[in-house]
Amino acid sequence: MVRVALASLTAFLAVMAIFTATHAVSSEPAGDRIEQASVLVETGGVTVWTAPQPGWVRPAPDHAFTPTEVSPGSRQQPLRLRLLDQQKSIAGPRPITVTRMVAEVVNRFGVQGASVYTFEIPRETARFFLLEADIVRDGERLDRLADLAVSAGAAQSFDGQIMVGVDQVILRVPGVQPGDFVALTYATVMEVPEGAIARSAFVEPPAMEGADHVRLSLRAPGDAKIRTLAPFEALSETSRLGAIERVYVDGPFTSRDRLADQPAWRLANGAVSASMMTDWEAISSWAQGHYRPDVTAEVEALAASIAAEHPLEEDRIAAALFWVQREIRYFAEVLGASGYTPQSVSETLRLREGDCKAKTLLLISLLDAMGVEAGAALANTTLGPGLDQFAPSVGAFDHVIVTLERNGKRYWLDPTLFEQAGRLDAIGQADYGKVLIADGSDALHDVEISYDRPLVSASDQAVLIAEGDGFTGRIETTLTFHGPAADSIRVLDALAGREATLASLRELAVGERFAFNQLVSPVTLAYDEANNTVTAVVDAEVSLVQGNAASNGASFFALVFGLAPVDPPSGGSRTAPLALTWPFHARHEATITLDGPGLAGVEPFEVARSNAAFDQSITLKRSGNRLDMTAEVRMTGRELAPAQFRTVAADQIAAMDELTVKLGGDAPMVLSRGDTAVFANASAFGDPFSFDVQRTAGVYYAARPPQRRTPRR
Repeated sequence: MVRVALASLTAFLAVMAIFTATHAVSSEPAGDRIEQASVLVETGGVTVWTAPQPGWVRPAPDHAFTPTEVSPGSRQQPLRLRLLDQQKSIAGPRPITVTRMVAEVVNRFGVQGASVYTFEIPRETARFFLLEADIVRDGERLDRLADLAVSAGAAQSFDGQIMVGVDQVILRVPGVQPGDFVALTYATVMEVPEGAIARSAFVEPPAMEGADHVRLSLRAPGDAKIRTLAPFEALSETSRLGAIERVYVDGPFTSRDRLADQPAWRLANGAVSASMMTDWEAISSWAQGHYRPDVTAEVEALAASIAAEHPLEEDRIAAALFWVQREIRYFAEVLGASGYTPQSVSETLRLREGDCKAKTLLLISLLDAMGVEAGAALANTTLGPGLDQFAPSVGAFDHVIVTLERNGKRYWLDPTLFEQAGRLDAIGQADYGKVLIADGSDALHDVEISYDRPLVSASDQAVLIAEGDGFTGRIETTLTFHGPAADSIRVLDALAGREATLASLRELAVGERFAFNQLVSPVTLAYDEANNTVTAVVDAEVSLVQGNAASNGASFFALVFGLAPVDPPSGGSRTAPLALTWPFHARHEATITLDGPGLAGVEPFEVARSNAAFDQSITLKRSGNRLDMTAEVRMTGRELAPAQFRTVAADQIAAMDELTVKLGGDAPMVLSRGDTAVFANASAFGDPFSFDVQRTAGVYYAARPPQRRTPRR
């Protein structure tokens, strides 16, 4: 339906505002442009322009105006979107998107939907041109441009943390009748901000269904840098009016559903990124100018107070980061130039608020006042590991963080996160995959972070007694979270409250592996702020039951979180890679003491394996009626290619057997993933400790709110 399509188109225009940026506008007449423009209407503080259709815009396909054959008594859609044609151009001094839509009113119920259209345009960064508003009736074209009812106003999008300035334009087409075709052609022309970099464009399939014909194309000079993100390959390439034109979609289109465990930086439907820049150097130098330290008297006083409390430089760095995270609440105004440049340090301190740009500039200034050199790094919170797929553009970034070097090691500090803890080497650092350091660099920088211990450690001390069909007893489990895992527990505690946090940790330690009876003592939670660790102790009475202990035995599972990726779909037809939990390193030690039979068939062993997804080691030792088990897993990459599924899945299945100790019984044990809750849970892709609510990361250049995800257990 047209209304659904228009909602998608509005979002698409917002994406255009995000990914299109910047170089100072040339006054030389050259390339694609909108010419002979005049004001169509000025209302509500908004100007809507009109102009003749440019000669470089291709005509619509003729079949878009072929009437639908309606059989008497048949069910028909009242309104059909016949054409969505988006032609983007960076062949002129400004990026332009020209969109044509053709809607057919099949019956009277479709008149309303074909008569009203709403558009939202980023204020101060784009101009809106209405090029065509026609009704085609019985093959005759009726121009309705002069008869339109146009309403416009300055709309505000506000979600409590970010305010986005947009102009809203509502068009009402008079006289629409059943059987009509309504054809609208409009253009958005990006107004390049002061001090900008280069014109660019991002072409992406629309998130919509139902158009009979979709055509997406890009026009650019021959020297433009164009990067294609598979599977969005060009169907054709021609040279027309002095520019290269590539057509990517030309016909019926159905978007692919994104798989839940597909890496965010691998776009399900692909895209095209184009820019007039050849490398990242100009962006890096431009950003460097925005993030030079601004050491005001207030900054000096604040830095002095931090330094007085922390004699060591490394502790001063950490304390300055925590102060900005704690004392400056997140709030962003993406209104014109404010979406590109940080507000002043003085304003940030006065308001005690700011977005990622403001927080980054404040932290850089505080560190400079303490004699620590630091800079900014531009990042993308979702597409970061895949930034090298994009042509160089300011629009590739939606976030900014602080980076510095100390004793030969580079640190990545995110002042927008929920308040962290720890000495400098223990802080959970911001790993966005690839970033652009604002120091004049001509290339992206790989973020490389290592931690001196596992992010998650578990230690079991269990005493089990054979009883009936299984075992009963007591287990004390100590869970230790370090670095970013500790940050996640800290956020969960603040968000959900202590009671819910303790219940989640109890379930994590006991609930997946045992039938829980009762706690021996309340679950405890302890914070070691200096080392950035959180430790929980769960002491519980439990039962271990699986089948008949006399024949099948009962099973004790060593709990290694984030075990491995799930199997590929049946038939091996999947072509998209799988996202891996990253960074992830877990270690589990378990000591089991049995009172009664149950260890007769248990043999000691050691195993180590390495594949494209993880490195793993498992050791089982036996001494009398005591078992000691150690298991460790470390993810070795961010994603797994389809060609590697089979090998990793085989290793995962083998590890399931090795992580399971059979207690009692004399029959062979056959494990089933579907029946084994802990492995079904552990093999799911989400990291159980990625409570990403702390990443209410400010939008760096984007006219969109930050993404938030609900914490998962």
